[in-house]
This record gives sequence, C-alpha cells and structure tokens, in this order.
Amino acid sequence: MIREGITHSLSGLLQRLVELQCYTSEERFRKLLQRSPHILQLVPHRYLANYLGIDPTNFSKLLNKVRI
Repeated sequence: MIREGITHSLSGLLQRLVELQCYTSEERFRKLLQRSPHILQLVPHRYLANYLGIDPTNFSKLLNKVRI
C-alpha cells in the first residue's frame, strides 16, 4: 500500500512538472478547471495565478478570455 501511495504521489508531481514546462498558461488554466472546476470559488485568484506560474493581472485577463 505504501508503494502504491508513493507511486500515485510521484505520478501527480511529474504531471505537474510537465504542465509547468510544456503547456501555455491557457492550457494550464484549462487543465486546472478540468481537474477541479469548483476551485475558482474556493481559492483567491492571486493564489491560483501563483500556482499556474503567471502574473495575477494576466490571470484576470485569462479568466475573462476563457469560457468556463
């Protein structure tokens, strides 16, 4: 069970690294909304922008640009 838990954790970590390095900010935002669409109501936008690795002002522009 411990090995499966560690494998699952590392898999998520590697997926996160691939997203940060290979995807555009819009693609990262869409993936985040795909994984957890309710996150916009729970977490302040500045923290989400930091998680996605973009500036908060660009995040607000992206939020207006992407249809939810």
